[in-house]
Amino acid sequence: MSTTIDQKVVEMQFNNTNFERNVATSMSTLEKLKRALKFDGASKGLENIQSSANKVNFSGMSNGIDTVNAKFSYLQMSIQHQLNNIV
Repeated sequence: MSTTIDQKVVEMQFNNTNFERNVATSMSTLEKLKRALKFDGASKGLENIQSSANKVNFSGMSNGIDTVNAKFSYLQMSIQHQLNNIV
């Protein structure tokens, strides 16, 4: 009886046919997932985003902000001058 128990605990079998079949199934499933997620075109999409981002020009907005800032500075100086005249 103890020999049977020892054999069941220690014995290990490796069935290569089952292993290869299961690996093939797993690889097939991963390949289907890869196609479904469209990883092949992912890098191209990121390149397109980078290319589009490089074409954005904020110089007009920057110039507008500078103009508004200058006008507020002029307004601040005018108000300060009027307050100095009152005192």
